[in-house]
Amino acid sequence: MFRVTMSASRSSRVKHSAAERQNVGRSSEMASKEQLKTFLLDYLRRVPQTQFESVLQQGIEPKVGRALTSTEVHVVLQLIHELIASHVLMPGIDRGNSKWPWLSVTDHGCEVLKGTGAPVYDYDGYLKDLRSRVKGLDEIVECYLRESLRAYQSNLYLASMVMLACASERAILLLIDTYVSSIADATNRQKLESRVKKRDISVAYENFKASFDSTKGQLGTALAAHDFDMHVDSIFTFIRVLRNSVVHAKGLPQLTTAVVYANLQQFSYYVEAVFALIEHYSSHSTTV
Repeated sequence: MFRVTMSASRSSRVKHSAAERQNVGRSSEMASKEQLKTFLLDYLRRVPQTQFESVLQQGIEPKVGRALTSTEVHVVLQLIHELIASHVLMPGIDRGNSKWPWLSVTDHGCEVLKGTGAPVYDYDGYLKDLRSRVKGLDEIVECYLRESLRAYQSNLYLASMVMLACASERAILLLIDTYVSSIADATNRQKLESRVKKRDISVAYENFKASFDSTKGQLGTALAAHDFDMHVDSIFTFIRVLRNSVVHAKGLPQLTTAVVYANLQQFSYYVEAVFALIEHYSSHSTTV
């Protein structure tokens, strides 16, 4: 049965080559990586156990309306590799078909594919989604976040958590600086500045939050979509606790795929809320 399937696949590839020759000069119809990714994920949600040729013939080509070019097939292969690295897919479906070209969605993959929120398993998609929602995303925050995503996808969960904490700390420091600069009264501004500058992040954040809490009423609708305690304070604190469990370890840190995945997903909304506040304080004065 396996040999028959593979033979059919080889025959199909010959047909695809002929179709590709007919498509020469039609680069304007080339499917984008984003489109191919959407078709691939939609198919895997419907058919969690499959094989590579079925992904192409049944999942993607009907959506594109033609045989894929060799370039497009290569992109699909890269996408599948990324999903395997992110534990969404694995090679094989059962004892008799335990290797490539057979593919099945993992238990973790079933959960993330049916879920909502930032697509942590999708490096490019996660960053694209974040940039679309966060105005003026800081390049240093993004740099650390990129490292965290890559580390997660390489099963380096401790490294991923530390990089995420670096991104979180950078975002909070930017918020603190912008908030302090927005204080209208020079004396009060200097007082708070002396309490946050060159201090440990925990001390700086505690002093900032005490002042911030007393001025929340001045925000108006700046936090209409983001409650500070839920989307900033709790997430900043939790990420920092996990980071400390790694860099100041008294024992073996217990960080699972699910824990790091959840933190990366929540970070997307956390950093959106932080930069919404930064944008507000960049153009509004604060009375302390």
